[in-house]
Amino acid sequence: MNGKQIRRYLMTAAAILVLFGCAGVEPGVAEKKRDTGLAVRVKAALIQVLASDSAPIDVEVEKGVVRLRGYVETEQLKQKAEEIALEVEGVFRVMNDIEVK
Repeated sequence: MNGKQIRRYLMTAAAILVLFGCAGVEPGVAEKKRDTGLAVRVKAALIQVLASDSAPIDVEVEKGVVRLRGYVETEQLKQKAEEIALEVEGVFRVMNDIEVK
């Protein structure tokens, strides 16, 4: 094979991968994996900052939108939880359903 044939072969292989590379992946699987990873990162950030100040906060993510649920002692902790979630890369919006006891 000369250089021209190798280049043509590589371009064809790249085109095939682009066109058919995800053909076997069920729609939404990648998004669900991304949301799951995002939920783990948000939860870890919340635990790191708020662990001693509040009860566990539930984190749900759908399409990059984070929903926080749970209970905290003060309005300041509720707002802090929202700020922490917003700082996590990949979060588009936070729905803060945390209740103040």
